[in-house]
Amino acid sequence: MLAAFGRAFRTPDLRKKILFTLFILAIYRLGATLPSPGVSYTNVQKCIDTASTGQNQDVFTLLNLFSGGALLHLSVFALGIMPYITASIILQLLVVVVIPRLEQLKKEGQSGQTKITQYTRYLTIGLAILQTTGYIALARSGQLFTGCDVNANPIIPVSPHMPYWMTLGTLVATMVAGTAVIMWLGELITDRGVGNGMSVLIFTNIAARIPSEGQSIYAKGILPFVIVCAIGVVIITAVVFIEQAQRRVPVQYAKRMIGRRMYGGTSTYIPLKVNQAGVIPVIFASSLLYLPQLIVQLVSDKNNPGPVVNFINKWVADPSQWTYVVIYFALIIFFTYFYVAITFNPTDVADNMRKYGGFVPGIRPGKPTAEYLDFILSRITLPGSLYLGIIAILPNLFITLLGTSVNNTQNFPFGGTAVLIMVGVGLDRETDRQPADAAELRRLPPVVRLVLVGPPGAGKGTQAEFIAAHLSVPKISTGDIFRANVGQKTPLGIEARSYMDAGKLVPDEVTIKMVRSRLDEPDSTDGFLLDGFPRTIAQAENLDELLDKAGTPLDVVLELVVDDDEVVRRLSGRRTCRGCGRIWHVEFDPTKVDGVCDRCGGELYQRDDDKPETVTERLRVYAEQTAPLVDYYGAQGKLVGIDATGPVEDITTRAIDALEPFNK
Repeated sequence: MLAAFGRAFRTPDLRKKILFTLFILAIYRLGATLPSPGVSYTNVQKCIDTASTGQNQDVFTLLNLFSGGALLHLSVFALGIMPYITASIILQLLVVVVIPRLEQLKKEGQSGQTKITQYTRYLTIGLAILQTTGYIALARSGQLFTGCDVNANPIIPVSPHMPYWMTLGTLVATMVAGTAVIMWLGELITDRGVGNGMSVLIFTNIAARIPSEGQSIYAKGILPFVIVCAIGVVIITAVVFIEQAQRRVPVQYAKRMIGRRMYGGTSTYIPLKVNQAGVIPVIFASSLLYLPQLIVQLVSDKNNPGPVVNFINKWVADPSQWTYVVIYFALIIFFTYFYVAITFNPTDVADNMRKYGGFVPGIRPGKPTAEYLDFILSRITLPGSLYLGIIAILPNLFITLLGTSVNNTQNFPFGGTAVLIMVGVGLDRETDRQPADAAELRRLPPVVRLVLVGPPGAGKGTQAEFIAAHLSVPKISTGDIFRANVGQKTPLGIEARSYMDAGKLVPDEVTIKMVRSRLDEPDSTDGFLLDGFPRTIAQAENLDELLDKAGTPLDVVLELVVDDDEVVRRLSGRRTCRGCGRIWHVEFDPTKVDGVCDRCGGELYQRDDDKPETVTERLRVYAEQTAPLVDYYGAQGKLVGIDATGPVEDITTRAIDALEPFNK
């Protein structure tokens, strides 16, 4: 492990990502400990000490866990990542169950997902305002800190320098702004750091609680501490094993004739995880189980609670009671089935398989396939729900074993929500977005020298981005090379500009020199992906000569295969806005009003190079000049072709699977 970290820091790109992530996490933890304006830090500490020694279950323990202890301190980042998690879950449920428009956005691909992400941000801010207002009201009334006298120790004291309403308004604005900053920090980690930003922040919050919890256990003696650590290792090992467990449903794709070549006939599988729902059922069950106690605290009379309140406090709100454990366990099982049912639709999966020629061996496509998938899913969900329930109630068992305070049920380091999230984030290798990081640490040599070919409209630009990110190699296109040289006014750029200004094509000799210069840069040492080059046999021969002299011959050429009718349909359906330049599609990404841009209201028009006759001419030129490259590289045994029709994600998966045999 230490050797892996050493290799990571010796890799410049990984070192920058790791250091950047650590820098963002340091800022995040600073904000989690920085008191908000208007809050008495001294009185907060007194109330926390009082509450921690009490015997009443804390309603906000789970939320405090997700904020890394910042909630009870009422710090700038007091809400933590919880508003974003709640907003994401709400949007996910709305997409599947309530709002058809959101489901349509989800099917639009990247553009639709961007809109859903923006809606999630807006909803996060709204929830942050509601939660902040509620927490401040509870803090003022003393119900945020069980057993604390807020009259003697006011959490938000009256300031002689400003009106009290202004103090409260400033506090609300600060905590809501802190939530917005947390979202921004998470997105920074996702874009420029290591892993998924929100997951890393949640992991950090939970990990920040482990030292204090470990210290409290150690205070009871060395033997209990050693026993808990040993059991913790066993629990984590079991969680890792089950989190990785999956049922692989085989899928066979029929052969298809595209142009003059036969494609398909490949086999793959649908991975159905045993724990398909993740940690969401535990969060749902915990929140629902807290509601009765929260209502009791808000509306009951402490001096005369009544029989209903006494019953709830004794049998529903006390984690040491068997009734609490049974209800908690049953709720987790229910929400596991509920969440899996709304997030995995066997009918949609079966329809998509049939649409692209896929079928499960021995099962007829369509409804029988959907029923078969539902049959499997319903059975593997049972052990998954039981597993979640057992892990979630482990803290209650430890309470009985060690006699620890019931306040620590959710904070216990090796059970419940904490261990599920920590292990889940630890196992998250970001294989779709940053798989090369993991490959680098494990010394797995990726496909490093790759050429991408295909007709116009095949999606080379989109797939080049995804594949290059997967392999952790730079995407090099002739367009980018020309723009860089011309923009920087290099000698080659000046020479190329002279040809372009004269209305002439840039000679292959100049293009080859630009490509050679780009491949000599440090980021291309370990590999590259060439997009848009070579285009002719002559350029391909020059590239082979260049790479052979460097001792780094080409590994593989990936061909995106699309028939001409599909290309014409893709390109001729594009419409461009005269105002903002946004590109729409009459079939795949239509506007609400025909001919009018949804973004700026500008007029849409069809560019000359998108007209059917122009597209047909471009295909003819491609067939004459670039298509012979297929035979050229096929004779060398370096050509791999994939079907480039269907959803973008499916094409990317086919491309990565096709490159796997070359990953030696």
